[in-house]
Amino acid sequence: MSASDTSRTTLILGCGALGAAVAERLRRRGIPVLGVRRSGGAGLLAGDAAEPELYQRLPLTEITSVLLAASPGLRRGRDNRLAAAVTLITRFLPAAHLVYSGTTAVYADAGGGDADESASLIGEGPGAGLVAIEQAVLAHQRALVLRFPALVGAQRRHARDRVEAALAAAVPCVVAGDPDRPFSYCHDEDAADLCALAATGGLAVEGNRVLNAAAPDRMTVRGYYQGFADQILAGQPAPAGFTIVGDGSAQPRRRIDAGRLHHLLPDWRWRRP
Repeated sequence: MSASDTSRTTLILGCGALGAAVAERLRRRGIPVLGVRRSGGAGLLAGDAAEPELYQRLPLTEITSVLLAASPGLRRGRDNRLAAAVTLITRFLPAAHLVYSGTTAVYADAGGGDADESASLIGEGPGAGLVAIEQAVLAHQRALVLRFPALVGAQRRHARDRVEAALAAAVPCVVAGDPDRPFSYCHDEDAADLCALAATGGLAVEGNRVLNAAAPDRMTVRGYYQGFADQILAGQPAPAGFTIVGDGSAQPRRRIDAGRLHHLLPDWRWRRP
């Protein structure tokens, strides 16, 4: 731990599960962390990142980096006003290093092909709102957008629970869209490690300040769900009625290409689901 580590504070806005994991990693390094969440909580400051009043309560001169880890809410019918929050970050903390834990949901359908950082973005609906947040972030003097795909891990049990229920009932496990479409992911432990690294300036990116943050596995949705089935069955045969089927809904078909990040971190040991 260097003296410079203890003299800088990282502000984490939207300090939920991801933010808390990042805070834990930074504090282990002796870096002061100030976490903010609307509802507050143990060790957290209650406040809305999109309201000027919050920044009037912050030790602005001590904050050297900001992690915006809040959910945009747009794909769930809410608007948590993250673009407005970024405008306030730039207003009150213009010299801070800003990291945004964004989403690969900004990408348009690629017909099953790869989508790197230069791929086409969605221009309408909730996706357009996500793009607007990124544009606000990139207007900040020192900023990095980490685009995360689906986060997986032991605490994210939705898919496993669905497979377990389908196996127990000997019925098909129904997934969104085509089960053979690409499935890109990042383990939540990797996501926290990457955000902590980025917040401390460990991901220096020339030019385009956007990085896809996905594991290198080339997996399908079917393969992801089948992996849980294999774990649960532990070598036993699946019941006759169990299979993995799609619900026919329209879902993006694209594989996230994170080659730029993999080149920056060639020795990174990516965790699997």
